Amino acid sequence: MVAAAFSRYCLLLAVAIQLPWAAFGEDLEAPTASVDLLSLAEEPQWRLLMHYVRHPLTGQLRILVDDRRFFLAKHGRMRPTDELRESIRHLFSSRTIDERCRFPARYLWLSSRLSDRPSADVLSECPALREWLSKFRGATVTFVYAGAFFRNPASMFGHTFLRFDLPRSSGPTPLLDLALSFAARNTDSPGLLYAYRGLTGGYQGRYSLTSYDHHVQQYGDLDDRDLWEFPLALTADELTLVLLHLWELKDAHFDYYFLDENCSYHLLALLNVARPSVDLLGPFGLFAFPTDTLRRAVEQFGTGGEPTLRPSRSRLLREKESRLSERGKELLHLRLVDPPVTIAESNLSDQELAIVLETELLVREAEQHNAEPSDAVPHEELLSVLTERNALNIRPLKPTFPTTALRPDRAHGSSRAGLGVGIDRKNVALTAGLRFAYHNELDPIAGFPDGHELELLGTDFEFLLEHDQLRLREAVLFRAASLPERMTFHRPLSWRLRLDATRRLFQHEQRPLVPRAEAALGATWRLTPTLRYSVLPHGLVMTNEKFDDAVSIATGMEMTSHWDPHPHLRQQLTARVDSYLHGFNGTNFALTATHRYTINQQLALTLSLSRHEEFGPAEYRSLISANTYY
Repeated sequence: MVAAAFSRYCLLLAVAIQLPWAAFGEDLEAPTASVDLLSLAEEPQWRLLMHYVRHPLTGQLRILVDDRRFFLAKHGRMRPTDELRESIRHLFSSRTIDERCRFPARYLWLSSRLSDRPSADVLSECPALREWLSKFRGATVTFVYAGAFFRNPASMFGHTFLRFDLPRSSGPTPLLDLALSFAARNTDSPGLLYAYRGLTGGYQGRYSLTSYDHHVQQYGDLDDRDLWEFPLALTADELTLVLLHLWELKDAHFDYYFLDENCSYHLLALLNVARPSVDLLGPFGLFAFPTDTLRRAVEQFGTGGEPTLRPSRSRLLREKESRLSERGKELLHLRLVDPPVTIAESNLSDQELAIVLETELLVREAEQHNAEPSDAVPHEELLSVLTERNALNIRPLKPTFPTTALRPDRAHGSSRAGLGVGIDRKNVALTAGLRFAYHNELDPIAGFPDGHELELLGTDFEFLLEHDQLRLREAVLFRAASLPERMTFHRPLSWRLRLDATRRLFQHEQRPLVPRAEAALGATWRLTPTLRYSVLPHGLVMTNEKFDDAVSIATGMEMTSHWDPHPHLRQQLTARVDSYLHGFNGTNFALTATHRYTINQQLALTLSLSRHEEFGPAEYRSLISANTYY
C-alpha cells in the first residue's frame, strides 16, 4: 500500500515537472522543416545583421562580432545556419519577448522572410526600445570625417563617425545632436605596446553615442583637426533599420584593429544593413582607411546636400592672418606682449580690428592648449578679448576655403601601383612599384592636408635589361612627415621619420640594399600661395657589412621646396647633405628634382632627375613612371 502511494506520488511529481517544460519546449520548437535554412542563411541581409563577412582575398568567413552574448546558438559565431535556426526558435516564441526586444532588427527581417510565422509588434512589446527610438524621431544622418592626427597612431589616417541631425523648431543646432562613434576602449598602453595591441586586435571596440559638441571639442579644438560633414541620403525606413540594429549592438564588443576592423570599417558594416543590395565592405580586405570608406559611403548612398567644412584652429588662423594688413599684424603683435596695448590706441577700421581680435583669440587658445597647466592663458584674458570683440558690433566674416580641392571624398585611393623606366650611368631598367598605404607629397594633393605624408609597406623592383636581372631596389616599412607652415603668430615644428632600405652605390659598382632609420626636426615656411619650403636637420643610422662595425651614423640637413604652378602640376626640389660620424669617412651629397603631373585623382605621371654622390662615384639617374591609385 505504501509502495503504491509512493508510486502515485512519483508519477504526479513527474507530470508536474515535465508538463511546463514540455509546453515551453514545444513553443520554442517552432517548426523549421518548411524553411530552407541553408538558402536563408546565405542571404546578404542575414549575414549583415549577424556581421558575417567573407574576406575578399581568401573567401573565408570572417565574424566581426567577438561578443558571445550577441549569438543565440552555442556555435553561432562560426555557423550561420545554427544561429539562424536558434533565432527562429527563440524570436518566434511567445515566451521569449525579451529576446525580440534584444534583437528587433533580426526579428523584423525574419518576419518578412517567414510569412507562415505570427508576427508581433516589437515597439508595443518593448517600452525601453520605443523610448530610445523616440530620441531619433525625424532625424537624418551625416557622415563626419576628422582629418589625420599624427600624435596618435590610431588616428594617423583620420577618423569617421555619424551624426544624427534632429529637427528643431528653432532650426538646425548640430552641436546638440547625437553622434555615433566606434572606437577602441582602454587604450592606455604605453608607446610601442599601444601600437602592437592596436595592430593585433588587442583592444575591444564598441559603438557609443555622445553629443556632437564632445567630438567638436576633441577633434577640432584639442586635436586641431578639420571636420568634414557629409549628409547621407538615407530614407526614413533605412534609418529606422540602422537604429534597430544599433540597439542590438549597443552592448556588443569587437576586436579592434587599426588597419582594417577599425572605426571606419564598422560604421560601413552598420550602414550596410540599410541597403543589403550594396556591398559596402567588399573592397576592404587588408586595409580600411577613412578616406576610402567615406568615398564608398558617399558613392553608394549619395549625399543629401553639399558637404560642410568645420575648419581646424590652425586653418582658421592661417585664413585670418592672410586678411591682416601689415599694420594689423603689428597691432596683433603688440597685443600679444605683456602688457598688451588696447585697440583704442590704433587707427584701424572696425572691420580690421575685428579680424585682429578674432586672430588673437585663436592664438591665445592655441597657446592655452599647448602650454603646461601652470602656464596656461588665464580665462580672464580670453574673456577680455571676447568682450572687446563683441563691443565692435560687427558680424564675423565668413572664412573662405577652396573646399572642392580639400574634400576628402575626392582624395586618391590609398594604395598605389606604378610602372616606369629608369636610366642611370650604366643601366636601363624597367621598374614596378607597389605601396599599400597611404600618401606622400608627390601624390595628387586633392583631399589631403598639404604637408602631411604617411607611407606603409612599399616595394620597388627593377629589371635590368642589360643583365636580365630582377632585384628589389627599395623597401619602405614606414615613412611619415608633418610639415605645417609657420605663420607670424603660430610657429609649429616640422618633423619626418623614415624606416626603409634602398640600394646604394659603393665602389666597384656594388649596390647592396642598405636599411636606414632617420629622424628629422625643423620648420616649414610658405613664400607665396604656390611655393613653400622646408629645412629639416636630421640624424640617421644605416647598417651594412661594408661599413665599419657594419653600422654608420650620420647627421645632416635636407632642404625641400614645393612649387604648384598649376592645379595638376607639382615640382619638388630636394637638396641633401649627410656628414658621417661613424662607419664611413666622408660626406654625401644628393640633389633631386621631381615633377608630378596629375591626369586625374587616380592616375599621375612622375619624372625624376637626380644626382647622388654617396659611398662611391657620383651617379646620375632619371626615372619616368605612371602611378595608379586604388
